[in-house]
Amino acid sequence: MKVLNIDKHNEILALKEEIEMIEDYGVNNMNIEELQYLKRMSKECHTYMNCVITIINNLQLRDECNNTGKSKELKYYEEKLELFKEYLPQYDEYKNQLEEVLAA
Repeated sequence: MKVLNIDKHNEILALKEEIEMIEDYGVNNMNIEELQYLKRMSKECHTYMNCVITIINNLQLRDECNNTGKSKELKYYEEKLELFKEYLPQYDEYKNQLEEVLAA
């Protein structure tokens, strides 16, 4: 099985940096272009996260069929999923706040 090669740090670091930028800048000081960017980034990260979940499911099945313990690959993607779960909800919350601010 070919495992999708997603660098654990690239998109998660980008998420973390965006969250820090929003916290520094403030949702009330952002504009429509920044909202569009937040929406696009959120969609891409949710897509990445869904890919990671699919990979985890496939690796779990493979490891079960091979009667082996957790592979390094499986551990890698489980760590990646935990990072998405940590940062993505916070990012989406800021996106939703910005939508409300711009709608007002």
